[in-house]
Amino acid sequence: MKGRRVRFVTAVCSLSALLFFVALTRPRNSSFLKIFSWRHRKYSINQTAASLLTSDGRDRIVFYNRVGKCGSRSLLNIVRRLGKSNDFKVMSSPDTGHERPSIMERYTEIGSLGAKSPPLFYNRHIHYLDFRKAGVRLPHYINMIREPIDRFSSHYNYIKYGDAGGSIKGGLKSELEDINDCVMNEVGRCSTDMMFYTGMYFCGLGFPICQERNNPKRASLAIKHIDEEYLFIGLIEEFEATLLLLEVLLPGYFKGAIDEWESHASDRRSKFFTTRNEILTDESKEKLRNHLMKEEYVVYFHVKDRFEALKRKYLIQNY
Repeated sequence: MKGRRVRFVTAVCSLSALLFFVALTRPRNSSFLKIFSWRHRKYSINQTAASLLTSDGRDRIVFYNRVGKCGSRSLLNIVRRLGKSNDFKVMSSPDTGHERPSIMERYTEIGSLGAKSPPLFYNRHIHYLDFRKAGVRLPHYINMIREPIDRFSSHYNYIKYGDAGGSIKGGLKSELEDINDCVMNEVGRCSTDMMFYTGMYFCGLGFPICQERNNPKRASLAIKHIDEEYLFIGLIEEFEATLLLLEVLLPGYFKGAIDEWESHASDRRSKFFTTRNEILTDESKEKLRNHLMKEEYVVYFHVKDRFEALKRKYLIQNY
């Protein structure tokens, strides 16, 4: 009995020593080591699920129908540099003033994109286009959004005062009401679809319901398009996590995105600060959150839930 116990203990010790040796000598970049961290970064990510992806994304065009005042200029600065290092073309639409083109213009846009070959990253300020209905292969739809009140405040102050990056299309609207008068009196920009600004980018063009203010069905349609058509929607509040997820989901386009972000830290925000900011009162924020932008928040929280689910799937964690 004693001899059996000694042999058992010896076997366990030998197995433990072998496993320890394998752990030490196995190459760090092998599939054996599933968890790794970026140097001094805010996030870590587990690559187990990422390794199951069967495509690097270069088989399709990436279409970024970018929402205004949601960090698109920062993301595009990174994309342009990645286009050189990852060998893909970056195109920006020359039409910067028509978020809601006519039916003929929409089909022209869809047909033009359908005739182009990947790898191509295309961006434009434009509401959702129905590629399926037009019989054109769906691109990799992506976008990035922002907490609704923060986005509204930034946008309102931008069109009224501009930013350090230069003039805006159509000129400044310095005659606009004080931002709190706009909200509390529901006048000017606060009586328009600016209260469902982000939602309109996903509700889309050619859907009459999207123009019906205070109709909750338009938020539902926006969510339907998000779930069925969009590969990914990031959050400006979690920009680094957004870049990490883009590296995982579209490595053929976004490999090295975090490195580009870190290596050009001096470029951040310097040109994008609004020159002046009118501050929303707590009363105005409450009215926006619970009344004027209620549908906008429905869409935002749905996107945020999807974003958090992807973080859990790839075990992206703050540290």
